[in-house]
Amino acid sequence: MSLRIGNYTLEKPLTSENAGFSRWGIGQRDGHDYFIKEFLSPIYPSNNAEIGSKALTNKRKICKAYEEKKLLLYNCINKCSDGNLLRIEEFFRYKSKYYIAMENINAISLDEVQKMPEKDKFRLCMILAHSLRGLHEMKIVHGDIKINNILFYRTSSGSISAKIIDFDTCFWEAEDISDPEELSADLLYMAPETFDFIRTEEGKLTTKTDVFAMGLVFHQIMTGELPFYDKSLYDYPFGCVLDGKSLVLSSKMSSSIMHIAISKMLVLNVEDRLNMSQVFELLHADGEPAKTTEKKINKYFSVASDL
Repeated sequence: MSLRIGNYTLEKPLTSENAGFSRWGIGQRDGHDYFIKEFLSPIYPSNNAEIGSKALTNKRKICKAYEEKKLLLYNCINKCSDGNLLRIEEFFRYKSKYYIAMENINAISLDEVQKMPEKDKFRLCMILAHSLRGLHEMKIVHGDIKINNILFYRTSSGSISAKIIDFDTCFWEAEDISDPEELSADLLYMAPETFDFIRTEEGKLTTKTDVFAMGLVFHQIMTGELPFYDKSLYDYPFGCVLDGKSLVLSSKMSSSIMHIAISKMLVLNVEDRLNMSQVFELLHADGEPAKTTEKKINKYFSVASDL
């Protein structure tokens, strides 16, 4: 028996598998498939909810603020997308729950990506740099960049492309995050300053937290693995960096430009870390005349040892 959620028909119930604080499924509308996600909170109170009128009013105010924030955020994300941020088709409430509908795309694995020539992997990183740059120009922090939030897929021409997905954790850079529990970054990809913020509840998180995480993702795309760090000493990459040590990039990566870019994406000091516009500019230097490339490299590096 099919299920109905708003304008979408589902053949199977929503599942919580690999979903965190949500449930998901595939729904059909007008002959097209959509990825449907159900948020477990907030829950919109019904008229017959067993709470007082004042509490009912307060809960509805909370839900209204949640709706307004999400609608503004998702509209901005769609506007800044170059096609490689997974499009948000609809954000809506059905009965007491909130849902998001996105285009459904058949994904391919990172293992498939690893079969590509390095120049094609480099192109995927360029696509992601350009897309994340657009998000950051809107002063939006993704908040959970990781390899599982990169969707690799085959285009109609047969080439492999990539999209950034899962915008549930996005927040405005200017937003005052008073509760660290609001953050949902994966520990494996967490920036050092995010860990410090969670630990001390001090400081300000910026778009450069995404840059650190994307540096790790780039390394995975290029080599199939994260940069090396001593796992007997550190559970996660940020621990190594916080200890004043550098993550070791793989020799499998022959592109010197990519090596430089990732190195500068993974530094501890946020001020020294490239922003995504600079990352894109640096990657774009690959294949340009040698003098142009050297000029761009020198723009970010003052000592030869960094090369």
